[in-house]
Amino acid sequence: MHRRPVLVSIALALLVPFICVTFLVAQSRVAVRQRTAALEQIAHLKVDQTSDWLEERQGDAKTLFSSKGLIPFVQRFLDSPHNTEAAAYVRERMEVLRTSYPHGFSAVMLLEANGRVLLSSGANVGLSAVTQALVREAAVGRKVTHSDLYDAGEGVQQMDWAVPLIPLGDGSALPIGVMVMRAEAQRVLYPVLTTWPESSASGETVLLRRDGDAVLYLKNPRFLGEEKPNLRLPLATPGLLSAQAATRGGAGSSQGVDYRNQQVLGAWREVPGTGWVVLAKVDRDEVLRPVWATLGWIAGSGLVGVLAVGVALNALLAHQQQLKDLEVLAEKGRTEPLLAALGNNLPNGFIYQYVVPLEGPGHVTYISAGVEQTLGLKPAEVMADLGCLLSRMTPESLARWREAQARATRERRIYQDVLQFEGVGGRLLWLQVQSRPRLLPGGSMAFDGSALDVTESKRLQSQLADHRRQLEQQVKERTEALEVALERVRCSEARYAQAVDATRDGLWDWNIDTGEAFVSPGYSRMLGYEPDELGTSAKALLFDRLHPDDK
Repeated sequence: MHRRPVLVSIALALLVPFICVTFLVAQSRVAVRQRTAALEQIAHLKVDQTSDWLEERQGDAKTLFSSKGLIPFVQRFLDSPHNTEAAAYVRERMEVLRTSYPHGFSAVMLLEANGRVLLSSGANVGLSAVTQALVREAAVGRKVTHSDLYDAGEGVQQMDWAVPLIPLGDGSALPIGVMVMRAEAQRVLYPVLTTWPESSASGETVLLRRDGDAVLYLKNPRFLGEEKPNLRLPLATPGLLSAQAATRGGAGSSQGVDYRNQQVLGAWREVPGTGWVVLAKVDRDEVLRPVWATLGWIAGSGLVGVLAVGVALNALLAHQQQLKDLEVLAEKGRTEPLLAALGNNLPNGFIYQYVVPLEGPGHVTYISAGVEQTLGLKPAEVMADLGCLLSRMTPESLARWREAQARATRERRIYQDVLQFEGVGGRLLWLQVQSRPRLLPGGSMAFDGSALDVTESKRLQSQLADHRRQLEQQVKERTEALEVALERVRCSEARYAQAVDATRDGLWDWNIDTGEAFVSPGYSRMLGYEPDELGTSAKALLFDRLHPDDK
């Protein structure tokens, strides 16, 4: 009779780790799959935004190329550089072209076909070798051309569009000049890539391309800032996610390490026609952190449940007949008093029924007496005015509850969350809230649920996290101290070896137990031998070298 509770308790105790492992494996896969899908969407979005920006700038250049009103004034200005009216008109058009597009150009320049600057608008008007070659290409090819992103110095990366100005009415004539339009990536392109569409402590989008046997980060990574512009990493770096993206191109997703050697998930997509690759990534630890947190709660709750079941199982078995009587009462429609009794005696929590009508706000139709012990509210007060209960939630928890409850009502699914309340005496409590939807006659939705106090569990989780951080800091400090000590020993041994090698004296050391000896290079050279030529035997090194009269 007494063996059954023991066996059941043992079975439940063994079931807890099995459930935890199963949950961890399954939920980790789900979390990775869901976040990877989100990263793929982000990469797709950023590529679309980048392509749109490039197409808009190319469209600006082609519009200028087709413009018929600007060419006569440029020709007039070139024929007579002192023609202030023509110069003013051309300069005004250049200024309009530069300032009319919020994500457009930082500088516009009018050049002769040989590359000499005639007029300019904007501050960044320097001519690099890239720009000069681009001007010559546009002039010879008589078509709009543009450069790739290039480093202009001081951490500035930019692109140039060169537009040849062809005289009107003469399709075969050489260009009378070239208009160069310049866009700084840090000002107009990189901010678009940096914007992250969801809250994430480690999420970032990087722009990169393959450069020989290395991957070149065109945009400085988020966690390096401006410290290392134009970061280059070898393609052969083991597990480097950006190397996979730069090598494979196209679109894909994978796991690996980033430039910090941090384990990450990522998805990439190639920007058409550029050789650039947009990589959206996030730390793997951030993805799995909610899974581990839930696992800790499950394990703790499971162990507590096993203990509770073990203690209560004997009493439950002793009252089997009483339970059968309660089942008979339930069949006769007398379950409500029993439900109230159970709810009123629920330790550290309460049960409730929340009804959402087809129209109008939801309201509580039943709540057990445990709400008074937990939150200091009388059941009648809560059933009369739901606001008195909601006012005890913290603003963040209240906003999350409204959104999740509305979604659970629409989708008719279980609602569960851990919410923070202000309890008796102003003490902050964490309540594990869970409810199951049930459709009522007439179309209203009833949520039968429970709220359990898990404040102590949350506190223990916080303490464990603090303790882990302290241990990690101690390990780091001791490791650094050992590295410093080892470096000092290495330096001392190096200085000693240099001193022994440099001296002309013959030094020797004889291990009597093993018969081995060590001699300095000076000792061997004094006897006419090369270092290590005599071996390590004390007999060969010392005694065989003595003069017979000295033995």
